[in-house]
Amino acid sequence: MRVIDPWSAEITDSFIESVAEIIHDGWEQGVIRASDLRFFEFDKDFNDIGGRVLAVLDRYVDKRDAKWCSYYNPTLKRIVELEPGAVLNAVAQEIHDRAHNKPPREDYLERWDRGIGVPIGLGHELSPQEQKDQHAETIRQVAELRARFETILEPYEKVIAEERLRRLREEARMEFERVQLRRNRPAPSPQPQPFGVSNDGAERLVCGWMRHLGNLDAEATRQGADGGVDVESEAYVAQVKNYRSSVGVEPIRELFGVAAARGKQAIFFTSGSYTTDATRFADVVNLPLLKYDPVGGTLTGENDSGRKVVQDGLPDSVTGIEPPAKALHHESLDLPPAAIPD
Repeated sequence: MRVIDPWSAEITDSFIESVAEIIHDGWEQGVIRASDLRFFEFDKDFNDIGGRVLAVLDRYVDKRDAKWCSYYNPTLKRIVELEPGAVLNAVAQEIHDRAHNKPPREDYLERWDRGIGVPIGLGHELSPQEQKDQHAETIRQVAELRARFETILEPYEKVIAEERLRRLREEARMEFERVQLRRNRPAPSPQPQPFGVSNDGAERLVCGWMRHLGNLDAEATRQGADGGVDVESEAYVAQVKNYRSSVGVEPIRELFGVAAARGKQAIFFTSGSYTTDATRFADVVNLPLLKYDPVGGTLTGENDSGRKVVQDGLPDSVTGIEPPAKALHHESLDLPPAAIPD
């Protein structure tokens, strides 16, 4: 089977019809027993098939198609739009209905009378040999139905696996470029200031450090109108405390609130130190605490988040979200090595 346009109504209907036919035959033979198909839960011999069918439907059913996304409610007397999660249930119900509405196979009654392929106890009392024959027949039927399921699922799952592989390769490429950018440091580190810095100078110094860490659009804010923010970029807000004493928890808590309101990540800089309560709160909310030394020209992290920033640089400056780092090994893809293209 060749998988064509994933949004094609014809290919989707063909898949649904094929699955319904196999389920119908399984029910008729007694090897697919009572199940709640709406949730794709099958008997033990097919317990993996339901999830695989669901995965294919999740990828290939057009959730914009009115056939699946709406139905007429006779009580409300109007068309009701389904939530995305209910669309697959509607498709499952369609498979269930099609499977039930198919006519029985020609040899169904004959097989029922012989007690072959139906649950024990529904036919006549079986002799030991007949039970043995029935067991062997059931095993054969299970294998046959599984083979039919594999034939239907394989081309769809191959496309899904290739898409997943391409996505992982793209994420790995972006991760590599991001790491290289951090290692190369797009902006130089600030020069030591042998005479120290003023408060304004400290903000400019911190702005230089943020650019060095990869946040190239960092800019010092206008003094007095920053709401506690001294340096800001598209993804970050930073506050600078240019003194020798310890920064308490209140300024850090306030900066975190401002950052949350603006949808950005907060970073705190000081030339002094941080109290235990300040560090504890920053660790809980994953807020980097940094200490700069203007005379020595150094920057150190004062908590785990801060040390990570100093070592790896700032995450993506557009979204402020660390892209996922995923190893590109076939073990993580559940694919054999031969299935992974170069």
